Amino acid sequence: MEAYVRFPFFTKSDFGIKAMGLPGFGIVTADIKYQLLKDPLYLSFDLAYSYTAFEDFGSGSGIIPAVFIGTDRIFGGAKLIYSSIEVEDLFGSSSSNNNVKIPGIFLGGAIGDKLRLIPVVNMCFPPDNNESILIYNLGLEY
Repeated sequence: MEAYVRFPFFTKSDFGIKAMGLPGFGIVTADIKYQLLKDPLYLSFDLAYSYTAFEDFGSGSGIIPAVFIGTDRIFGGAKLIYSSIEVEDLFGSSSSNNNVKIPGIFLGGAIGDKLRLIPVVNMCFPPDNNESILIYNLGLEY
């Protein structure tokens, strides 16, 4: 389950808040997006802060700069996740922070006009893993 809102912030920029999760797991993200170009292609820079809490596992936070390019129907881009994760052991004590940098790319689109279906495919490349991670999202926008 995911819900988000966006508000105009300054000229060519907006502010967004997103909350998603299930019982025992949740993510809250806030971001500022600045539109560099609008015609013929959109080009935007986004800077996000994200906080994640796992009921029996620990928590994490991250800074996520991203670049978006596309049109009002199709978009893509690249991002870099700078994350710090604090893991709790079975006895409730915290381990040291695990700082990670994870690059990624994404591709998405919008289907419809007033009510839009927004499928997005994310591919992340964790540094300690030989395989990439593919994540599919499906959004509904009104």
